[in-house]
Amino acid sequence: MSITRKDLEHLRGLKVEIDSLRAIRPKPSMVSIFYKDYRTGKGIPKTDVGLDDGREELQDLATKIADKITEREGLISSMEDWIERIDNPVDRAIIRYYYVEGLSQQEIGDRTGYAQSSISRILSALWESVEGEEDVVSTGKGK
Repeated sequence: MSITRKDLEHLRGLKVEIDSLRAIRPKPSMVSIFYKDYRTGKGIPKTDVGLDDGREELQDLATKIADKITEREGLISSMEDWIERIDNPVDRAIIRYYYVEGLSQQEIGDRTGYAQSSISRILSALWESVEGEEDVVSTGKGK
């Protein structure tokens, strides 16, 4: 499978989306029960009031998160072959941190000992090396 910048940006976006979905917490709400008066046909509130604890919403959310995780894992496995073709191990690590783990350039710099500007240059060099090409190829440019 060929990997494009769009695929890598999509992978990074999925990480953010999954994290935001995990942060959602359904809020309980009061529920009034209505029944239909057979004489008038109108809805009449019943005195029985309950609490909707959001279980259905939580189950839907869990399903959505699982689907996104599955999609993300598929993208990661397909791009690992591409990452391994990059000659420079520092470039490989930076690309994994940035696109797979979703770290910021500053966080990557803290982990690798490089300045944020160096991380930015390495990522820019990757995309400059493939300008005009559809597939991403190795840069071999580590700083």
